[in-house]
Amino acid sequence: MRVPPLRERREELAGPDFDQPLDPVEFGDYVRKTQDSLRVLAEETGSIAVVNQNNVDAALNRIDAETSDYYMLGYSSTNADPLKRTRKIEVRLVNKPGVSVWSRTSYSLRPLPAATQK
Repeated sequence: MRVPPLRERREELAGPDFDQPLDPVEFGDYVRKTQDSLRVLAEETGSIAVVNQNNVDAALNRIDAETSDYYMLGYSSTNADPLKRTRKIEVRLVNKPGVSVWSRTSYSLRPLPAATQK
């Protein structure tokens, strides 16, 4: 069976606009927006975004170091208001110099079952 060379399969691989010139401004905007989304997601979940780095090994070592030791906390909320779906949380350390905390800043409750919603 003969497999056609890549140049004969361009549309299959990249779509019909494969030969169109790439607008660098438009592409830069696209990259920035996707990286901004990644950064926000990382920050909101207590993590880091690895973007625009040539030394990926250093970034992966940092991620490994920061995720190797951790505590998992749980609690029961005293807020009985079922309409307040998103709730802020804050985790603080007391008298632990040199130790830092990365945590979420909020959480959202699961939707109420359809039978109990009014």
